[in-house]
Amino acid sequence: MLCLLANAKNYCAFVSFTTLYVPTDPQELQLWKASVSHIANHFIAKYGLHEVQQWNFETWNEPDHHHFSPFVSNQSYWNYLTASYEGLENLDLKIGGPGGTCMPPHFIHLCQTFLRFSQSHPMSYVSFHRKGQGEVDSIVQDEYQSTLPLIRSFFPNGSIINDEGDPLKSWWKPQLWRATAAYPALVARFVLSMTLCYF
Repeated sequence: MLCLLANAKNYCAFVSFTTLYVPTDPQELQLWKASVSHIANHFIAKYGLHEVQQWNFETWNEPDHHHFSPFVSNQSYWNYLTASYEGLENLDLKIGGPGGTCMPPHFIHLCQTFLRFSQSHPMSYVSFHRKGQGEVDSIVQDEYQSTLPLIRSFFPNGSIINDEGDPLKSWWKPQLWRATAAYPALVARFVLSMTLCYF
């Protein structure tokens, strides 16, 4: 599990339940459910319920990206989602996902499994990733034309979050503009574009 630090107090803003191993049999799934519940209760004891209720607990990061994902089937992912959801269900915490690109043809199957899951298991939000090609206009265009209609067809009323809206995918590649005022300007343009488009 990963806790991303959000401020000087070292509070989490985002918790991702990503592991290197996916539980598959019923006993393992019960252990996973207990682990999720245990870590959430640990955070509650350390930071208080009111604080932890502000965090977004996300299931698997990019489940459809096979170099990260060990899910062998939609059913194994569904079982994982069920155990993760049930681990947080009685704690009144925000849970969502799938945190993926949700784009056909290769990055859609587990995204759709998550969206079907959300129809019978109330989620706090749906997250996805849409990145630019060294600019941000294509992000808003792709979201508006393809990603949001897909998500809304399954999840009509909840919050939708692009939690990786980078101006350029492959953040590890060195780009001179990332060390200049161009980078924050692109981020500001993205935020303004999103605000004008959706609010």
